[in-house]
Amino acid sequence: MRHKWDLRIHLLFIVAVLAAVFGFQPEKWLKAEIVVGPVEVYKVEHQREEPLRTSKWTEYEISKVLQSITSMRASSYRQLPESYLLFKFERDITLDHDAVPFPVKQMIVTLPDNQWDQPDMLLLNAQGQWIVYDTSHPLSMLTRDYR
Repeated sequence: MRHKWDLRIHLLFIVAVLAAVFGFQPEKWLKAEIVVGPVEVYKVEHQREEPLRTSKWTEYEISKVLQSITSMRASSYRQLPESYLLFKFERDITLDHDAVPFPVKQMIVTLPDNQWDQPDMLLLNAQGQWIVYDTSHPLSMLTRDYR
C-alpha cells in the first residue's frame, strides 16, 4: 500500500525534471499589450536619485499600469513629493488613450508617507509638466517591489 505523499513526491520530481529539461523561464509568460522595453528605475528622496535594479516583472507592471489609465486627474503637479520612484524609458511610449495625447518618456509613482494612502502616477508631458493620472491597475505592485 502506497502512502499519498509518495505520489506527490513523484509528481514534484517529474515537474522539476521537465523544468530542467525545457528551461524554466517565467518571464516568457509575462505578456503585455504595451511593450515598454528597457527601463531605468530610480528611487528619489530629497531630490537624490538612487538607481535600482530592474526586471522583466517591472516592465510588465509598468505596461499594465499604462494600459489601465482611466483619466487625467490634475493638469499639473505643483511640487513633487519628497520620495518617489522615477521610471525612465529607453524610447518614447505612445499610448492609445485620449487622456494621454503625448509620447511618454518618464513616469513617477509617488511613495506616500502613510501606508494607508494610495500612490499617485504622474507622466511627464512635452512641456515638462508632471500630469497626474488615475489607473484601474494598482500601483502598489510597483511600490512594494521598490520600498
